[in-house]
Amino acid sequence: MEAAAAAAMLSDYISMSDYTSAFPQAMGGFDENVFTTPVDQHFLCSICQMVLRNPMLLVACGHLFCHQCIVEALERSEICPLDRTPVSLQAPGALVPNRAMKRIVGRFEVFCEKRERGCTWTGTLDSYDSHTKVCPKVIVNCPFQYAGTGCDYECMPDEMEQHCRQQSDQHNVLMARSMDMLSSTLWQVATRPAEHRQTVHTEVFGQIADRLRGGHTFYGEAFYSGPCDSGYRLRMKIVPNQRKLGLYYSLVKGKNDELLDWPFRHTVIFQCLHSTKNRVVVQMTVPPPRDEDEAWSRPCTGQPSDTNHGWGFQDILSRSKQRHAGVLRSDRLRIRYIVLWELCPAPGAA
Repeated sequence: MEAAAAAAMLSDYISMSDYTSAFPQAMGGFDENVFTTPVDQHFLCSICQMVLRNPMLLVACGHLFCHQCIVEALERSEICPLDRTPVSLQAPGALVPNRAMKRIVGRFEVFCEKRERGCTWTGTLDSYDSHTKVCPKVIVNCPFQYAGTGCDYECMPDEMEQHCRQQSDQHNVLMARSMDMLSSTLWQVATRPAEHRQTVHTEVFGQIADRLRGGHTFYGEAFYSGPCDSGYRLRMKIVPNQRKLGLYYSLVKGKNDELLDWPFRHTVIFQCLHSTKNRVVVQMTVPPPRDEDEAWSRPCTGQPSDTNHGWGFQDILSRSKQRHAGVLRSDRLRIRYIVLWELCPAPGAA
């Protein structure tokens, strides 16, 4: 079985239960302190020594690892990190999900992360995400916490109104300070050299094997082309096509549309980044769409409507390029979009 087929099996496995996002850690597994009773060492990852999260089995040696831990280890070297047994991800069944172990861990009882603030809930790991949606001790940030310069006070929701009343004078001072910083930032942006005037937006998409198999278009979070939520509003559009991925951007309705010049005439650069390393694997430049180009319908070159086509490249990421980007092993895709503010041809240019 090739790496792509192995990755395809992982998607359903990783999403099999609701606890994949519970108790986020720097390493791949779960901290033993979140469990109500001691966890036997047989349920620990051989790399991070934490409780197994999405356990994977290296068939050649029988060692168990968290999915994240073993993927990152095999990115560096295709050997078992515990006993250095050679591992070829191209070999059938070299690395397989251990669903039975995952079900066992999912039945372990855990505390709520907010127990130090008084939450007395305990329940299975499988049910933890459902509890977080109704936990009475969830912590909220002060509404004046913005841009890293505001109030850093945190409390439970029913306490926030009192805090805002008591600290209103201090909040006004912080707001004035932040407005000064924003004015300074906008001035720095306006005086940048033209080649540095750009917006960079990066996103990570998971369950790529499943998306390829399903063949359904998926989208990223919308972002603005200018600083401080100014300019045009765009979002990534990724189209699977027979184990390939096409990359596009589309314009969506934004708060500045009535103030902007239309049609959109900016250059956008697509970069596919390695899933674990900070390097560019594929880069393509998308010139601004032209009115006379039949590939774009008129609504796309005017102000955005509720449904828009996209500009970009079909089949930009073949299987070989996905392999070079670490997509097939990690089952995730890192994409960076760069919108150039000034470096685009004038209207009517060839």
